[in-house]
Amino acid sequence: MTLESEQIRTWLELMRMPYDYDEDRDLYSTIYDVEGHRLPVIIESTKPEWIKVRVRLGDLSMIPEESRFGVLREMLLRNYELDDVTFSLDESGVMYSENDIPRSSNLENFHSELTAVVLGALTFVREIGPKFNLSIDELLRSQ
Repeated sequence: MTLESEQIRTWLELMRMPYDYDEDRDLYSTIYDVEGHRLPVIIESTKPEWIKVRVRLGDLSMIPEESRFGVLREMLLRNYELDDVTFSLDESGVMYSENDIPRSSNLENFHSELTAVVLGALTFVREIGPKFNLSIDELLRSQ
């Protein structure tokens, strides 16, 4: 177990959050209910000294082609407007609400970043998805 992983465990335990730990992948997950959707928040060390917190929002390919630009634009606008909320896209086209946290952070900062990730997921489910008539259930199931 890395120092970052030990730090994650300590923070989750101090917050009294239920979590699962995947020893093979050295990652933690905790479940948040977002508008009736049980979303796993993944917390892991991605490189030395850094911790990534993320919620998978679905695969970009599940969004109709004519709406993709608008959805991505809306996500970028929300990155600018919402404090600490970061929407991202990985190389395989999976969309996330995520934050990176230095291991040197404290519990208060970890909690703030975790909350921002959930706020990003909530914003996607409540506002961005409906604006483009997306099937949130299908997107979230595409995991």
